[in-house]
Amino acid sequence: MILPRTLGELKNIPDFDAQTASLSVKNELRRNLLRAIEKGDPLFPGVHGYEDTVIPQIVNALLSRHNFILLGLRGQAKSRILRGLAQLLDRLDDRFALLASGDRLRIPSDAATLKLVLTVLREPA
Repeated sequence: MILPRTLGELKNIPDFDAQTASLSVKNELRRNLLRAIEKGDPLFPGVHGYEDTVIPQIVNALLSRHNFILLGLRGQAKSRILRGLAQLLDRLDDRFALLASGDRLRIPSDAATLKLVLTVLREPA
């Protein structure tokens, strides 16, 4: 498989959608949150006890495109909520994704993939 080397080559991939590529993270989160709510999907799997308090506030903040900070003591599901937020982002090819594994961050180890990611990030939009 030949990987694209520039943003222009990436845009020429048949399934590449330029409309979704230009969405801000806040708009992408909002769009995918609305889809999840319409489908009835669980928004934050593994988070229990906050269905009537914290989760509605987070949903309101995301729908309003607000910034927010998660504060709390140990064991109050901050990391689980963040993992749930990451699930609301569009999935990229796993070669490009930063994957959270527990508390460790894993990046693709393939040098060619890393070079491609850096090239794409450097290209002007």
